[in-house]
Amino acid sequence: MKQSFFTLLFALLMAASATSQISLRPQVGVNVPSVTSDDIKGNLGFQFGADLQIGESFYVQPGVNFQTGKLTLEGAGDMNLSRINIPVMVGFALGEAEDASFGFRVFAGPNLAFHADENLDDLSVSDITGDNFKSAVFSGQVGAGLDISVLFIDVAYQFGLSNYIEGTNRVEDSKKHMFLANAGIRIGF
Repeated sequence: MKQSFFTLLFALLMAASATSQISLRPQVGVNVPSVTSDDIKGNLGFQFGADLQIGESFYVQPGVNFQTGKLTLEGAGDMNLSRINIPVMVGFALGEAEDASFGFRVFAGPNLAFHADENLDDLSVSDITGDNFKSAVFSGQVGAGLDISVLFIDVAYQFGLSNYIEGTNRVEDSKKHMFLANAGIRIGF
């Protein structure tokens, strides 16, 4: 199954790059996470990174970003976390001005996140340690974007497909969901 997914992804990437333009898109943004556990509340976080948008009307958009955020465990304190995301979006342009100065897009795809670091100094419980955070988690993402000349704004919702925290009785269901908003520039070549 995994091999079929990557073969299809590679074929789409090659087809898009052979017939269309490529844009490098450095970006910064904010995120508001939530966790399916009722005991954990999300706080505003930040991310920065870049992706490649390969294609015009139909495009493939692989990227990488570094994300930080804080989760509050009820009655126990804060967990400051960071991770590296590798999203691979597939999208469609739904309308664009003839001079390409304005356009609207929709996109969706998988995201693989690697746990980078945690700071649990503000946490008053000892049954959650760095070992309880999964080293890699999967999620899906859907969103929309607006292109204005060389600038862009993307908003998205990311929904967790695997638990983020495991091996503790304190938190059983920990799929991480979040709203994301990014802004950046498009460098075409």
